[in-house]
Amino acid sequence: TAMVIPFENCLVEPDGSDDDHWASRLASRLVRGEAAAAHAAHLPPPPDVLPRWDDDDVEALGDDGLAAEADGLFFWRDEQWAAHCARHADAGSRDAFVDALDVVCSRTVRCGTDLILAPLLDMANHDPAGGHYFVRDDGIGLAASDAGVAAGEPVTLNYGERNNGDWLCHYGFLPSPNRADATALGGGARVSWDMLPLPEDDPRRSAAA
Repeated sequence: TAMVIPFENCLVEPDGSDDDHWASRLASRLVRGEAAAAHAAHLPPPPDVLPRWDDDDVEALGDDGLAAEADGLFFWRDEQWAAHCARHADAGSRDAFVDALDVVCSRTVRCGTDLILAPLLDMANHDPAGGHYFVRDDGIGLAASDAGVAAGEPVTLNYGERNNGDWLCHYGFLPSPNRADATALGGGARVSWDMLPLPEDDPRRSAAA
């Protein structure tokens, strides 16, 4: 076990309602300062998810279905913002809310019917060979991978297998290679979407390198 975070140190939001606004409620709690100061100060930055990209960059991907999904997420964000405004007359900045929403959607873990944003655990980046989280009566834990974690090395978490569209839309990066989104060509050859048709000077190219 690498660490266990007590539930009282986490932001916990039940997913028991039918309004599809759990992410909005959790983001509201972040922007309204309900996270402990130390937790809020060390939250990761919002990911560079597809709805944040310029339209020309999304179009350059050449995938109409993915572009439509990005558009749908853009309007879904508007719905979450509207729900936040309905709950709180002093809604604050929309940009700050969207930043919190993207962090929530990329870093929250599910424990039964609860969605949890846990300090330290929400800093663990994806690694296919990384650890996994588990639930105890007193908190949520992160078990290291079988190889362990050497001193000075980051603690990582295996986010699971997803297609490239899911990674881009919800997490803002592409694992390379992504064996969950590859096509066998016969023999030992495989091709996966590891190179995006972005300009040479676009920093997002490194995510697919």
